[in-house]
Formats: sequence, structure tokens, C-alpha cells
Amino acid sequence: KVPRGIYINVSKPPLDNRDVRIGIHHAMNWQKVIDVMFRGDYQRLNAFQEGFGTFSDPSIKARPYSIDLARKAFRDAGYTGEDRDGYLTKPDGTRLSVSVTYPAMPLLDRMLAILREDAKACGMELRLDGLEFTVAYKKEMQKQHEMAFSSWLVTPPLPDYYQYLHSTTARDEKGNLKPQTNNLFVWSRPDTDALSEKVRTGATVEEVKDAAWKLQNIMHDEAIFAPGYSGDFVRVGSWRWVKWPDSENTRFCPPVVFDPHEVFV
Repeated sequence: KVPRGIYINVSKPPLDNRDVRIGIHHAMNWQKVIDVMFRGDYQRLNAFQEGFGTFSDPSIKARPYSIDLARKAFRDAGYTGEDRDGYLTKPDGTRLSVSVTYPAMPLLDRMLAILREDAKACGMELRLDGLEFTVAYKKEMQKQHEMAFSSWLVTPPLPDYYQYLHSTTARDEKGNLKPQTNNLFVWSRPDTDALSEKVRTGATVEEVKDAAWKLQNIMHDEAIFAPGYSGDFVRVGSWRWVKWPDSENTRFCPPVVFDPHEVFV
């Protein structure tokens, strides 16, 4: 399943605080997005790199929207006050305010507006940073975002964690943020380095499975990726006289590809 959701940049305060990240997970009402935007057709994504069969841990479940759990996590992070607008604050008056960068388009504008509205009930100000597609992508590649709503193509049969989590994709030798990599989390830790390398180089299915499950659970526990939604079906419509090609040059059946139209015939 495409890892579609909110990528949290842990190099940006207050997102370097795990309690804040957990609070954000509980403050995102993805089920309302699914019900309102997609008429209940889509399903909640539960984890990063979900759907890879034996290489994905089925026990991981996305944190549900909960005002109580979100506010508890934010309190644990030090946001114990509340300002006149209803947003949580630290004792020094710092408001709980985080921006989410995304490619501006009507669908995503409406979607993020729903998330912003329900995040406010949790005491969090979600600032919408909708930008033209190439501008949003450049900002994310420069690691200038706080959070980013994004998704990446997946390449079965094995999940890939190296490009998203390895230290070499987060910072350079001098410790500066490393641009032009897919590590939007700016995540860097020795244990996840070793595990992401093991997923790449494991000699047996069990080796790869063990490392992949551990990485999936670390990402869930550290709350660096807030899973969004997934489409578990494809609808294709055509007029009755449009038929699938049936020749040696175009031998295929629809289940082989995500969308039959992707074969360009």
C-alpha cells in the first residue's frame, strides 16, 4: 500500500518531541476524511510500508482520532495552558502550532481543511502550507518543511526503508541537513541504520522479515509517520465496445497491474 500520510520532520521543534508527535497522530481525524471526502470507500492506512505480505507486521494499528488522548500527549510535552483562541500553550505562552506542506489542489485543500478543523478541537493549530507542486516538492527536498502530506511509489516484493530512514540520507558529514533525499523525517539513528541495511542485504526471508518488522514498529512507536488512507480497489469503466486487447503483443490480465489503463493500450 502506498505510504500516504503525514511525514513529520523531527529536526524541527516541537516535532523533535515524541509526545508532540503522538499527540499529532491522535489529532488527525483521517476517518472523517475517508467518510466525507471518499464516501467511506477508502480504508485507514495503519503503518508505513503496509501490505508487503510476510514483510509487514499486521498487528500495527494506526492511532485513532481522540481529543482526550491528543490533549494528554500534548500535556506530557509541556503544553499545559490554553490561549484565547483555544489552542494549547506552554507556560511561556508558546502556542502549539505546526504547518503541513502539500501540493495545493482542490481535493487536498478540502482534505487538509477537515484535518485542521478537528485538530483545533485537540488544542493544536494546523497551519496549511499549500504550494504549487514543484515548489512544495523543492521545499520538502530542502528539508524546510515541518510536516508534509505526501506519498511515495512502492516497489514490491520487498519494502524499502534505507532511503527514508538511513543517517546518510538525513545529514552530511558535517551534520547539516542533507537535501535531495527522500528522508523527509530527517531521521538518523544507529539502530535503524543497521536494520534498514539488513532489509537491503538480508540473505534469507526471515532475516529481512525480522528487520522490516522491527523498523515498522520503531516508526510506529516514534510516531514519525502519521498514516492516512489507502484505496484497496480499482474501478474501471468503459463503453461496451471497448475491449481488452487479445494478442501475443499485449498478453496481460487486469490483476497484474494496479490500473489496467497503465499498460497504455
